Amino acid sequence: MATEPVASVQFDSRASKVKRLLGLFKILIGLALVGYLISLIDFGELLSVIRQASQYLLVVAFATFGIARCADATRLTMLASMHGLRWLSALRIVMGTVFFNNLSTSVVGDGYRIWALRAVTYNWKAPVTYVVLERLTGMAVIFLAGAIYVLLFPSKASEFIGSADLTVRTGLMTIVLGAAGVLLILCWIFLRVATTYRDYVIERLRDVYYILRDIGLRRFAWVLLMTVASQALTALMVYVLAVAVHGEVRFLDVVFVMLLTWAAMYIPISVGALGVREAILVLGLTSFGLTRPTAAAVAFISRIIIYIYAVFGGLTIMLASRTSRDAAALQPSSSRISRHRDVAHSQS
Repeated sequence: MATEPVASVQFDSRASKVKRLLGLFKILIGLALVGYLISLIDFGELLSVIRQASQYLLVVAFATFGIARCADATRLTMLASMHGLRWLSALRIVMGTVFFNNLSTSVVGDGYRIWALRAVTYNWKAPVTYVVLERLTGMAVIFLAGAIYVLLFPSKASEFIGSADLTVRTGLMTIVLGAAGVLLILCWIFLRVATTYRDYVIERLRDVYYILRDIGLRRFAWVLLMTVASQALTALMVYVLAVAVHGEVRFLDVVFVMLLTWAAMYIPISVGALGVREAILVLGLTSFGLTRPTAAAVAFISRIIIYIYAVFGGLTIMLASRTSRDAAALQPSSSRISRHRDVAHSQS
């Protein structure tokens, strides 16, 4: 019996070491990708492009990314409206998610969103269902938008692949194989869990069905619309940045590059997709006619904008935790006051 706690401690220690090693490995991958991009461009030309950028359009791009996060907050409010979630509270959760997405990976951001929603729903079932539904709708929109682009502009898609060099083709193949690998792993995990815990999985699927039924088709349509709006506004931010640095590219081409970027970001190989996002943006926009310094300026400025919003998200988390601690500190005093009132009332 005494060996069980020791074995548990050893397992936790090994798990924490593995997590630290994986985190360090992700940081090294991100830095290596950023270093590779810097080696492809002239740093002096990059700074020159950034200095000549339109400040007005930079502000517009910054605001556009914020409006996209407002669309995310509206989507979350529509999902959890039956639990009384307010829009400002949903916006704070979204901003906190941006912070954790860039601090670690999107999985950590999803975990924070589930934890924050639990304070509203008072259970784990609904938050997990909402977050998974958000992810699935986002992946569906990415797949459908990419398919529509290829069907409407087959020559553009073939020109993009044909004009791409070996690095871009290797990157695209990595995205396809990586996304397929992640999908296969998730399917394998689901099948193992479903076969091992069949009754439990059936019960949870029944709970998910009831939650989705409560959402309804009309509310789900709004959720899907807000997902499209969020991704379109994020792509619009990149397009505005391209115009700000005097690049000539079509909005639909930027959307196609962003679709590839989002697909690659589902593969958690770096912290906050650092380097992955920039590499695909630079190589993709270059294939559509932008010079490498211009495409690199778009990628790095957009990363700075995201980091600024991530800092805002971290501040909202700190303020929310401080407010909750103050409320907890005041709770005993208020309970004592109520008890004194009860005593005085009984004596009278």
